[in-house]
Amino acid sequence: MPQFRYRAVTHAGEIVVGEVDASSREAVVRRIEYLGHLTIDAEIAATGILDRGRGSNGKLPRSRDVSIFLRQLALLIGAGLTLDAALQTLGDDASKGLAGFAGGLRASISAGESFADALEHHSSIIDPSYVVMVRVGEASGKLEAVLRAIVGERTRRELMADRINSAIRYPLFLIGTAAPGGDAVPSGWGVNRSGAETIA
Repeated sequence: MPQFRYRAVTHAGEIVVGEVDASSREAVVRRIEYLGHLTIDAEIAATGILDRGRGSNGKLPRSRDVSIFLRQLALLIGAGLTLDAALQTLGDDASKGLAGFAGGLRASISAGESFADALEHHSSIIDPSYVVMVRVGEASGKLEAVLRAIVGERTRRELMADRINSAIRYPLFLIGTAAPGGDAVPSGWGVNRSGAETIA
């Protein structure tokens, strides 16, 4: 689905600018009118919301950085900041990848999307199951608690991944440093016929 960049004017006379995913220009205009704004223009964007999750070098933010970002977002929301203000604060202080992610979320929210819908554009960063949780948190008014739960789950997954990586790292090291003859036993060690290890 293409991304459209739009400009619109509110009833108060303020100009709002943003980007939104839509099937056509008419769909963008309908969405803007639904929000009570008057469309000035809407055209296909050269770079869209989906690209904003990436840094200037095209790399996605690290999983652990995203978890820290979500934890800080929960803290700021709990402290009374609006979602937009919290995202702006974190985007100003974040690395390039996370700043792009925060900017993409803000652009989607400014276009009238919910936070869950905004996260859905970043499926390469946020697991779809977490989007469902955020949707429930928004509907129940418990977004902060849901974000904390997501951070806890992400942290457990990251710790498990670290343990698995650590468990396979040493055997892979032995395989990689094995002698051409396939002998993976360190130099100075031998194995007698009974299978017991002996030191030379």
